[in-house]
Amino acid sequence: MKQYLKLAAATALVVAGTTMAHAQAKKPAAAAAAKPAAKPAAHASAGGTLLGGHPNLNGIWQVINEANYNLEPHDSSTSKAGERQLGAIAANHGGLGVVEGGVIPYKPEALKIRDSYRATAPKYDPHASPSPRFDN
Repeated sequence: MKQYLKLAAATALVVAGTTMAHAQAKKPAAAAAAKPAAKPAAHASAGGTLLGGHPNLNGIWQVINEANYNLEPHDSSTSKAGERQLGAIAANHGGLGVVEGGVIPYKPEALKIRDSYRATAPKYDPHASPSPRFDN
């Protein structure tokens, strides 16, 4: 039984190695020359295709660092929405921020709006509110 497992593992390694080597092999130049040259895109974007001359930024965007909670440097805090039900599980951890210089240069009216949103965070927090019902 042990020899069978060793043989199966060795076979799997050989197959995986040859598959990776085959995938990384250069394609023949004749196949590339047979295809007509494609026109370059008007605007190269990481977001994919263009929509009306603008990059297509549709999709799911998620960060997996402290910028998910706040772009500026911040201390750890409890989530106002979840502290009643979840306690420390709903806390946001502190972070160094991702903004160069540490501060976003808000206009005074934008700063008032940001502060009002933070004061009423449970109302605007998509993670805290229950999913909408679509059976109405």
